[in-house]
Amino acid sequence: MIRCAVAKDIPAIMEMSREFYNTTDYAKFAPFDEGTVLDLVESVVFHGIFVVGTDNNDVPVGILGFVLTPFIFNRNILSCVEAIWYVKEDFRKSTMGIGMIRYADKLRKLRGAKHFQLARLNTSPECLDKILEKLGFNFSEKYFSKVD
Repeated sequence: MIRCAVAKDIPAIMEMSREFYNTTDYAKFAPFDEGTVLDLVESVVFHGIFVVGTDNNDVPVGILGFVLTPFIFNRNILSCVEAIWYVKEDFRKSTMGIGMIRYADKLRKLRGAKHFQLARLNTSPECLDKILEKLGFNFSEKYFSKVD
């Protein structure tokens, strides 16, 4: 099932956030900080758009969170920008990830967000590009990081 995250989901969201973070290049230079991530998760659950995919026991096994913020070049346009997206390994071959995107897409429209942005990290699977394009997304930018 796919639904909006609620307060009781926060421990599972935190666990999956840590699992996700450990797969990224960011983990090589900055340790996961529980307090920082908890602040972000609570902010997105209560003020943004946070969707969970659950197993048959309603336990979250997939997370997709978005920050709602003014578009960087026009404050009159609301953006829905991905903060985190992760699905536990055993559920990745399901359609849960796509279902969470579609659900979040409906929610962001209801909240008035015109711009919808998802990211693909260099550690994300290559097939993600094609999936996002099939869902109507267009390639818009690429980030480069430098850490001292």
